[in-house]
Parts: sequence; C-alpha cells; structure tokens
Amino acid sequence: MCQIDKKEALSVIADIKDWQARYENVENLPLAFYLKYKKLLSSYKDAGKSKEEVLYFFSKIAEDYQDGSAFVHEIMDLIEGYCRPDFRVWSK
Repeated sequence: MCQIDKKEALSVIADIKDWQARYENVENLPLAFYLKYKKLLSSYKDAGKSKEEVLYFFSKIAEDYQDGSAFVHEIMDLIEGYCRPDFRVWSK
C-alpha cells in the first residue's frame, strides 16, 4: 500500500470543508464535484497508482476526518463506480 501523503490529504480535507460549507449533504452535490474528483482520480491513475492504493488513501482521510466522511465516501463511491458509474476511472 502507498503511504498517505499528509500534504495531499490536508488539501483534500480543505476542499471537502469548502464543499460542506456550500452543501448540507452529499445528496445535493453538483456535477462540478464529480468532475473535479474524476479529474483528480484520473491523475492518480495516470501516475501509476492502483485502485486499491487510492481507495486506501481516501479511507484513511475518511477515518481521520470524521466530520466530512460522507463527502469522502462519495469520492470512494466514484472510485468503485457506485454513485456515478459513468465517471468510473478504473474498470472493474
């Protein structure tokens, strides 16, 4: 497993706090949220990170940042293809 990059994790947490300030819950997230994180996930894949490594990275963020875990889980759902299968970056 890859090591979680603290700087990158803090950046994701700060971004999620911004989304939380604008949207009460994940049910109201706009398409822009999904597009942003699809692009980020694609950059991880292009850098050679596996789906498992990226899932681990986001699960650690969800664990460390409980207040925003619903938003982080929404990103994790993007990785798995549950919430937006059309935005899946890694194939099954």
